[in-house]
Amino acid sequence: MLLISYNFEFMADIQFNLRIPSELKEQIMLSAKHNNRSINSEAQSRLEQSFEYDSALPTIFKDQVINSLDSLKNIEKFLSIIKNLQEQVEKQNQLLEKLSETEKSK
Repeated sequence: MLLISYNFEFMADIQFNLRIPSELKEQIMLSAKHNNRSINSEAQSRLEQSFEYDSALPTIFKDQVINSLDSLKNIEKFLSIIKNLQEQVEKQNQLLEKLSETEKSK
């Protein structure tokens, strides 16, 4: 015969007192009403979301860094194009000067 026992204390929700400012309680109450939840469910949901956000933060930060690096690479490309265009304009200006000098000497 196989006996299985469960630790129901571990599975049960626990209760604890939490002191919060009245403004925060009001926000939770309004949000709970908006989301059709009890105040307890709303507070629990918001706490859980904060931990989910905390665990996702490194990934979010990594994505932002990658996007920033991609943007910097694009800026680098544009700067290179601008530099090349400036060089071409300078060469054309030099050619125009030489042509102008040639015309003046005639």
